[in-house]
Amino acid sequence: MDEGLKKIFFLLLRDQPQFSAFFDFMAYSSPETNAEILLRQHFGHELCENADLAQIIADQPIALAYCIALINASNRYSITPRWVLKNHPKVERILFRLRNQPCLTGCTYCNRALYAHHGLKKYFGFDSFRTYGGEPLQENAVKAAINNQSILAVFPTGGGKSITFQVPALMSGETAKGLTIVISPLQSLMKDQIDNLERAGITDAVTINGLLDPIERAKSLCVKPQKRRRSGFCTRRI
Repeated sequence: MDEGLKKIFFLLLRDQPQFSAFFDFMAYSSPETNAEILLRQHFGHELCENADLAQIIADQPIALAYCIALINASNRYSITPRWVLKNHPKVERILFRLRNQPCLTGCTYCNRALYAHHGLKKYFGFDSFRTYGGEPLQENAVKAAINNQSILAVFPTGGGKSITFQVPALMSGETAKGLTIVISPLQSLMKDQIDNLERAGITDAVTINGLLDPIERAKSLCVKPQKRRRSGFCTRRI
């Protein structure tokens, strides 16, 4: 493990009874005392610069350590394990505060990872959103979703509704290390959504509906990302 990461874990966990014996066994120690500075130095632009790291370190050091381990996993298909969420439910909220909540003033991380146009270009290769009557309705809907707002968007058939939830869902799944659920009332539309995503080279989605036989349903629910590189679509929550 990188020495800087070792120091971070040591400072976060050395006083925790669940972990202190491990450091004693490994005979590991560090003269460093400021975990926040080390975190900022090590992860740089992978965290919101305006997140209150000092408070999180003081209140939830173990949950933060698990978050750091997840963020350090560069594979975008690495997601938060269920047992971690069960034993340390604060992990989900901390990840949200560190990586999935755009800051008001803007920072290097938020301006890149939580920028609507960046997600559109990255996942679909488009340089700009559609406009209607000169109004950037698509962009407004995506930005609202990225900002975790409750929204109602009405578009004509073929007007590009899918982009408005697929872009923020894909972005959030990567930043928060989780899965997304999208509920659709039309089974045929679900299949179209998946087929269109796969044609665009996006294989992060599966569909679950009443037309699937038990084997297909089981594959969709239990598929391992490292085998098919897919996560939840129409079924799961980030």
